[in-house]
Amino acid sequence: MTRRLDDIEAAAYAAEMVGTAHCVACGQYITEFKDLLSMREFCISGMCQKCQDKVFDSPEDDEEDDESDEHSVNCYFCGDLFDERDAVPADKWNNNDGGEACPECAKRLNKDA
Repeated sequence: MTRRLDDIEAAAYAAEMVGTAHCVACGQYITEFKDLLSMREFCISGMCQKCQDKVFDSPEDDEEDDESDEHSVNCYFCGDLFDERDAVPADKWNNNDGGEACPECAKRLNKDA
């Protein structure tokens, strides 16, 4: 019976914290989320953005995402996202309209020329 009362008290505490926009993990007042998915997660777990990041993100994922996001561009021709360090200027194929070609499109376009 004591276990059940503990569970009820914990649930009541969590509901009170979420209802007042406070994180159930750290107790901080919630001010913002990085996206809609994180806001939905708050409704489920009651955790703020910082606590969600600690629980769900691994350090390896963060480093990999930062590296790829920092150097990502879209190909002028196919629209695929790729590393800008592998880019080929697209001007010679698009009448100097700018942009970058991914290595695959550049190879195809060079064959067609």
